[in-house]
Amino acid sequence: MHYSESAPNPLQEMNTPTCPPPKAPRVSPIESRLPKNHETLAIALYMLDYGDAMGADQLLTAATAEDPGDPKLWLAAGICRMRRGAMRSASAAFEMAAWLSDDGDARALHDLCDLMGF
Repeated sequence: MHYSESAPNPLQEMNTPTCPPPKAPRVSPIESRLPKNHETLAIALYMLDYGDAMGADQLLTAATAEDPGDPKLWLAAGICRMRRGAMRSASAAFEMAAWLSDDGDARALHDLCDLMGF
């Protein structure tokens, strides 16, 4: 069936929006205070939980290059490196995390790497 220009197009009526477009998400005061790489950290930890230590380490390596002063990124990078067997690199990441935050866990993991000879 062919429609002429004067005949109404039934598809045109179906394509008219019936609700307003979604609004941009509001940023809560809590979210505005989170570290800028918190999403990268969450994704990397998720990847690590599902066995992709190499992918998580690549994300965290980029994140630590962008924000070298975030000890949580360094601690997570150390855990990823430890999981994939890169113990010297893990030890360096733990040392950086401990140096930046005085974190006892990071210091203990660094000391463990030292005891293991890395």
